Amino acid sequence: MEETDKPSLKKRNTILISVFSALLVICVVIISIYLVSARSSSSVFLGDVAERGIGNSVGVAIKGSAADVLVPAAKDDASKKEASTAPVDATTQAGSQEGQPETPAGPGAVTGEVTPTTPSSPAPSSGGTTTPSGSGASASTPSSPPPTPPAPSTITVSVYVDSSRAASFGYASCMASTNVTLSPGASVYDALCATGVSVGGSSSYVKSINGLAEFSCGAGSGWLYFVNGTKPGFGCGSYSLSGGEDIVWIYSLDFGNDV
Repeated sequence: MEETDKPSLKKRNTILISVFSALLVICVVIISIYLVSARSSSSVFLGDVAERGIGNSVGVAIKGSAADVLVPAAKDDASKKEASTAPVDATTQAGSQEGQPETPAGPGAVTGEVTPTTPSSPAPSSGGTTTPSGSGASASTPSSPPPTPPAPSTITVSVYVDSSRAASFGYASCMASTNVTLSPGASVYDALCATGVSVGGSSSYVKSINGLAEFSCGAGSGWLYFVNGTKPGFGCGSYSLSGGEDIVWIYSLDFGNDV
């Protein structure tokens, strides 16, 4: 019995060893695959980072030195153009010396001769005097203002004295209606006196005309005056006349409410 079990135990050990070896190989293979994939991923990441760093540094370098690169290039192009056009200018200058003087190619061209500039004449002032433009021109003088017409020596105004509201009391309905001639600046009081009527009171306040006085026809009766249809509201001696006015004196029976 013991001898029969020995071969089977040995066989079983052999199988176990084979299985363990196979598992070990599989583990080794899996680990190898993982390491390879991890290494390749890290190399790709590092390469991307390195590429980005190089690109950024190159971009910064290009931005920082753009002016230094462009300016020398422009200077080289300008020097090449000057070198290529120099023989042509020399040939042109040699040919122009044999014939007529060379005309500058444009407004910015520079020649060996200096053309004298003629000073421009000053602009005419606004005072009315014109600067002569030639040898035979004459200066024009400013026009004088028109003369002021002389003030009139006399003025004429019309005066009407209306006493119609006192006619029922035995007075005339009109005491004066005429044109009078006065000196400039005369007052309404002067015009009333110039009609020839008798005036009682003063230039500040007229109390009566031709005997018709205030309060003669009631407590609210008295004289009022108007100039061109307007009641001035101050004494007749203070109203200065300029000529052409229509003066009306009215006798009122009710403090002017009936006018």
